[in-house]
Amino acid sequence: MSDRKHMGPKIGFESDVGDPWAPVKDAKTVVQGTNAVLGGRFISGCFVAPNTVLVGVDLSDKDLRGSQLFASDLRGASLPGANLDRVDAHGADLRRIDLREAVLDRANLLGVDGREAWFGGASAVGTNLEQADLRGANLDGVCLRDARLKGAHLEGASLLEADLDNASLLGATYDSNTLFPEGFVPENRGLVLK
Repeated sequence: MSDRKHMGPKIGFESDVGDPWAPVKDAKTVVQGTNAVLGGRFISGCFVAPNTVLVGVDLSDKDLRGSQLFASDLRGASLPGANLDRVDAHGADLRRIDLREAVLDRANLLGVDGREAWFGGASAVGTNLEQADLRGANLDGVCLRDARLKGAHLEGASLLEADLDNASLLGATYDSNTLFPEGFVPENRGLVLK
């Protein structure tokens, strides 16, 4: 693993070949350290390799539009106010991530593990959250207009004051602990009580 120092975090590229830039089927980018901060041009608009490990990093208010983060590990990462418009993070581990006030419009979050994630006040217009595990997540005040949540797990999630206009919720599951906006009737939108 070759290392590069950027203001403290350890950044490296894991690969079985000598050239870290050579295409490798199972290569992954690793960023370690809870105080890691990647800013400006280093990450903005850059292709971030699939299987990126960004556990606990602080990417608050960063511009990550269009980044490829699918199957990445972002557990406990801090991204409040980040611009994640059109990000492809399908299959990513987003457990306990902080995405308050983030822009997730038209993002692909198919099948993410977003248990106990904090999305409060985020914009997720047209976002694909099909089959996402959002159990215990805070989605209070999130704009989910035109979002796709078919088959999502919403057990114990809070969606108070969320905008669910035209959101596709068919087959999404909820339980007695799920909190919905005032006047919202889950059965009328195709949700299934667990």
